[in-house]
Amino acid sequence: MVTEVTHESWFSRLGSSLKGILIGGVLFLVSFPLLFWNEGRAVHTAQGLTEGAGAVVKVNAEAADPANESKFVYTSGTTTTSDVLTDDTFNISYPGIRLERHAEMYQWEQDEKRKEKKKLGGGTTTTTTYSYDKVWSDDLINSDDFKESGHHNPNEMPFPSRQQQATHVMLGGFRLPESLIDQISQDEPLPFEMEQLPAEIAQKSVIRHDGPNRSPRLYWSPKQKDAATEEVKAEVESVKEDGSEFAVKDIEADSDADAEETTSTEETSGSKSGPAQIGDVRVWFTATPVGEVSVMSKQFGETFEPYQTKAGTQLSMLAMGIVSPEAMIAQAEAANARMTWILRGVGTLLMFAGLAFFLKPLAVLGDVVPFFGSIVEFGTTMVAALIAISLSLLTISIAWIVYRPLLGVGLLIAAVAVFVFVIKKTHRNKAAPSG
Repeated sequence: MVTEVTHESWFSRLGSSLKGILIGGVLFLVSFPLLFWNEGRAVHTAQGLTEGAGAVVKVNAEAADPANESKFVYTSGTTTTSDVLTDDTFNISYPGIRLERHAEMYQWEQDEKRKEKKKLGGGTTTTTTYSYDKVWSDDLINSDDFKESGHHNPNEMPFPSRQQQATHVMLGGFRLPESLIDQISQDEPLPFEMEQLPAEIAQKSVIRHDGPNRSPRLYWSPKQKDAATEEVKAEVESVKEDGSEFAVKDIEADSDADAEETTSTEETSGSKSGPAQIGDVRVWFTATPVGEVSVMSKQFGETFEPYQTKAGTQLSMLAMGIVSPEAMIAQAEAANARMTWILRGVGTLLMFAGLAFFLKPLAVLGDVVPFFGSIVEFGTTMVAALIAISLSLLTISIAWIVYRPLLGVGLLIAAVAVFVFVIKKTHRNKAAPSG
């Protein structure tokens, strides 16, 4: 654990806050087109889904009917594939939609905790504590920038994560394009055994059934050595000193049996000599099998392509299982609503952050007296939040006037009401001391 104490003067803080106005300006300006574009996207997506619901034609998946060429069709059935996906590194093969290798390495991770204290005169003292923990991570953690030496991580992953996907997937008489194959989900753990693995990996590995539903995970250690082999080497060296070649052969033969017994015991019990070490890797596999799916897309020969709506959107959907077209449209509408609210939140937060950067110099000026500065900072934060909400509503309402005229007028009235409330509240606070 390392503790670092830094000091920043009031003038330095003020200069940084003034530079932050530029960042705030960018965030503030970006929020408006994002909010406006999002409303148009939401409306066009909804219109496209409504159009698709009225145009969809149910077809049989067994064979493509030329009469339905270029139509928006719905079909369902069981997928099939002749592709066999293989992970050559581990000799793992799977006949299905997708094979994925998941790999994590045991590494040092630096945790940083900061505590800032304001001083009289506007300066600050920041105490930063760095602590270190060992974690399993699927990302390579760069230890070069660690504050404390002695916590070194490897520079590369011995076995990085990777994914393979079948390219020839059929739904009856239709071949699914990659865009629809990508939407096939429901992966599940893939069992494997030590005997499947290459010898150079198996001799440094142990299998533990500690995954979901006791699924297997491979633990590989670059430093792991077979205990029986090490014992044999010691005995061989001892016997060689006596010049007995016959005894050496007997010991080596016995070691093979001991090694097999050790490997079998480790795989079953999940035991391993000692705890995990930095640089150890654990690997497991998941696979996506063939199964029932439902598809809504444009028929294009014996395959599918996105259906272009009059609203300017494209429709090409796949759902797991046998799902009715009405239910698929409803799911897409729900997803559209979720995305709309997420982007509204992002736009409002960007606007709030931009305004907060704008008003930050006022709080720093007030920090000459720390208590007064905290009050100013709270006030500017509230003002930034209220203005961001009102301007976001105003932007959305203007967009709705363009895309949804009836709803837009109502929202515009609400936005103006919030803005007027903020102005009156501000004037009332200014007038309070003189009263």
